[in-house]
Amino acid sequence: MTTRRSFLKTGSKALLIAGMPTTLMAAVNRFAPGLKLRIAIVSDGHYGQPKTDYKTSHQNLLNWMYREYVDKQLDAIVFNGDLVHDDASLFGELKSDYLGKMTLPLYAVPGNHDHMDTDGWKAIFGHPDNHSFEMGNAAFIMANTSNPKGEYLCPNDSYIKKQLERYRRKKSVFLILHIPSHIWTPEQTFYTECTSTLSLLHQYSNVKAVFHGHDHSNDSVLYTGTNLPHFFSSHYGGSWGTPYCGYRILEIDGNDKITTYQMNATAGLIVNTTVIS
Repeated sequence: MTTRRSFLKTGSKALLIAGMPTTLMAAVNRFAPGLKLRIAIVSDGHYGQPKTDYKTSHQNLLNWMYREYVDKQLDAIVFNGDLVHDDASLFGELKSDYLGKMTLPLYAVPGNHDHMDTDGWKAIFGHPDNHSFEMGNAAFIMANTSNPKGEYLCPNDSYIKKQLERYRRKKSVFLILHIPSHIWTPEQTFYTECTSTLSLLHQYSNVKAVFHGHDHSNDSVLYTGTNLPHFFSSHYGGSWGTPYCGYRILEIDGNDKITTYQMNATAGLIVNTTVIS
């Protein structure tokens, strides 16, 4: 019988294939053909924020990720910042009670509310705050846009350029930046203007998209340069934002078509869909 236990095991980077019940394998294989890659990008859980039901929010996230895995295929989960709320000591509890129970590959980049240095981040997640990884012909570059003080910063361009060169031959490269690197409207006072970062990204034709967190009210897409999309994923916790909690899905099919869509996880509905050329 398919149970949650096969998904919710200790060890954040163990794959979900070994020891998987037959019924669960069938559920995955029913949807896997035609998809090379399918990942979830989640942001802004704000574990520990006062006057919020943050434990329920994180149990909900476990349930949603489990359903994505069983129903449609899920190859990894990327956390795009603000995992905790202004108290780095909560990371131990967050990992033991929630993150450590996700047995898919899990990657994370800090947000301005995480207040964690590089060594602390590596101790929790097994990789530094600036980290890249590849899955098939796609690469993901995660870059920190804050520091332990919680300041709003531009990412490290030298690090990004080194990774872009490293993945120059990859068909698709995606950036994961918690704080948006461009201010599109005067109201976006909590974004940053990172002209040199954007100029760098625009030089590489295989950079297909940038994914941001930070703005809980934004679940859409904005563009820089000629047509570089910047996607937002609302929030799965915290005290403000879109009226629903949700996350973003990124898919690459067998023909290398890239699709991303925002999920209203509260209602189980797709909010918007974009096909990336």
